[in-house]
Formats: sequence, C-alpha cells, structure tokens
Amino acid sequence: MPIQLIGILGGVASGKSAVADRLGQLGAVVLDADDVAHEVLRDEDIKRRIAARFGADVLDEAGEVRRGALAKIVFADSDAGRQALADLETLMHPAIGQRIQQKIDAIAHDDPQQVIVLDAAVMMKAGWHKLCDRLIFVEVSPDVRVQRSRSRGWSDDEVASREARQTPLAEKRAAADVIIDNSGDLAQTYAQVDRFWAKVRD
Repeated sequence: MPIQLIGILGGVASGKSAVADRLGQLGAVVLDADDVAHEVLRDEDIKRRIAARFGADVLDEAGEVRRGALAKIVFADSDAGRQALADLETLMHPAIGQRIQQKIDAIAHDDPQQVIVLDAAVMMKAGWHKLCDRLIFVEVSPDVRVQRSRSRGWSDDEVASREARQTPLAEKRAAADVIIDNSGDLAQTYAQVDRFWAKVRD
C-alpha cells in the first residue's frame, strides 16, 4: 500500500485536532500546519518580509515575530485587515506548503506505506487539500462550537471573524470523503475514527 495523505477539515473549535490526535495514536504521522507555520515564521527572509509589510513593531527585541501583534492586524474587521490577511497568506502559504511537502517526502522515503494526517485550518484556501488522498470533515453543531470556543477564551466576534476568512463550512463538508460527528464525547468520536482507520489500513 503506497503512502496515504489524509486531510482534516472543519470549523473553528470543531475538534479537528482531537481527530488528528486519535489518528496519530493509531499509527499515523500527524503534520500540524500551525506548527509548520511557526517554523516558517522563524525563517530570516520571512521575518524580513513580514516586518517590511507590517512594520517593525510586529518583531520583538530578539527579532522574532510577535504572533499576537500580527494576528491583531490581519484579523481586524476592516478592509485593511482583510487586505493584510491576504498579503500575509500570499507571503506564508507557499513557504508553508513547500515545507509540508518536504516533510511528506521525508516520511515517504523512510516508510513508503505510512499514513500521514494533515491538520490545517486553511487547507482548502491554501489548496493543500489537492495533495490529499482522503478528506475528513469534523462536524459539530454551531452551539457546541460556540461553547467550546468560549471555554478557550475566544469571544464570539473573534471566532466569527476568523471563520469568515476561511473556506465556508458547506464547501468543506461537500469536499469530504468521510464525516466524523464530534458533537458527543471523545469516546464516540474515537469510535468513528477507529472505524475509518480500519478501512484505511484494510
């Protein structure tokens, strides 16, 4: 069986990481695009370009990107904020995608039959879903997602702002090969993931 790449789709606070973590427990290698983005943000050329676009104030005294300061700029609910996010994505997405591909190639070289899980909030927006052999959509009711996001300290406005800048949920769901209902407890979610895993490894 050749290497397989599984993409995780879902809304904010839907539990994508929980599904990815379970697949990791079952034997998959999980690539978190946020972790890769943090690696890219430490690249000297990327830092230089970010400072040139967003101002030197987004860098701390050590010359590292202050992610909170940058987030305030790109997630501002204004035309300037939307343009800032578009500019940041133009700068970051190719670099992140390149690094993800390098990691996939390295894993495939070591184990050509490995299953890799890609967890990325901007999966479809960045076009990385085209790399995947299968796509999972993690489904949760809006009320449950609101409760979970509040428990993380996120305001409703912040969640709405971030989600408005992602691919619409209906489009993500329509693209998926498998739907995982994460509205219940973890045991129920894990049971669905386990059944999916059994088919993947069959």
